[in-house]
Amino acid sequence: SPLILLVSFIVPPIGMAGLLSLVISIITGHLLGFDKHQLVSGIFTYSAILFGFGFAANYETGFAFYLMLVIGSILSLLFSVAVSSKLNRNNLPALSIAFILTIWLVILSARQFAGLGLSQRHIYWVNETYDLGGSFLVAFVQTIESIQLPVFVTGFLRSMSAIIFQGNITTGFLLSIGLLVHSRIAFLLAILGYAVALWFNQLLGGFNAGDISYYNLGTNFMLVSIALGGFYIIPSIRSFLWTLVTVPIAYLMVVGLGSITFAYGLPVFSLPFCITVILFIYCLQLRKQIGKLTLTPVQYYSPEKNIYQ
Repeated sequence: SPLILLVSFIVPPIGMAGLLSLVISIITGHLLGFDKHQLVSGIFTYSAILFGFGFAANYETGFAFYLMLVIGSILSLLFSVAVSSKLNRNNLPALSIAFILTIWLVILSARQFAGLGLSQRHIYWVNETYDLGGSFLVAFVQTIESIQLPVFVTGFLRSMSAIIFQGNITTGFLLSIGLLVHSRIAFLLAILGYAVALWFNQLLGGFNAGDISYYNLGTNFMLVSIALGGFYIIPSIRSFLWTLVTVPIAYLMVVGLGSITFAYGLPVFSLPFCITVILFIYCLQLRKQIGKLTLTPVQYYSPEKNIYQ
């Protein structure tokens, strides 16, 4: 989405890396002769954009950074094509699996390269925002960041911004406005997913509301709710109610899989979201009776449009 790319420039290095990854993946795709529609529409390239965002959020820019950005973007494209080809045969979405495989490989290999240094960008990001938009943009950002909001709201907004590997309220606010304009159902499902995760968390006595958005964790729950509440399944009261089940499943995967990946120094990223959604859709396809939960037969990329099929 152009909006996501535009908002990502709130932290300029992250936005620039995402844009470069997109350009690199599109050029490579054209050179290799991949389907032009799937390249331009983002089906084959959005994992490369995520890789650019994630890579820039964690590493300092420099020659080694840009060299790895090129290689990683191409690798992400190849993974996207291969994974999509396999899963689409079973009418299953590839989601962000290609991104996860690529960023994990890069993180593991980066430890061996002295030219790649970890970034403190998440701490000093306002300085880079000033370099892009000067005092006006910084004043706008600081005004939003200084607003006193309930913990639930700030956690939701930071989780929204974590989609593009940022942790600030401004980015989350702008993305939330964009999502609301695009689809009121998706926006409502995002809130519902986050609320169910917090509710389940409190029942188990786990993290506090502020910690749940660390890295991409809160995002997992919101994306699961949107995907299974109104995107891959036609929106209905039942699809909304099933969020009470699918989000806790994703929560268990965040904690369980996160414990495994942490042992190797790897964030879990959006892996719980991918597994939960693919597992649920695949199981629905195995039903002997269709039932009340209806898989979306033709994807219009909008819950509102998916209803009227």
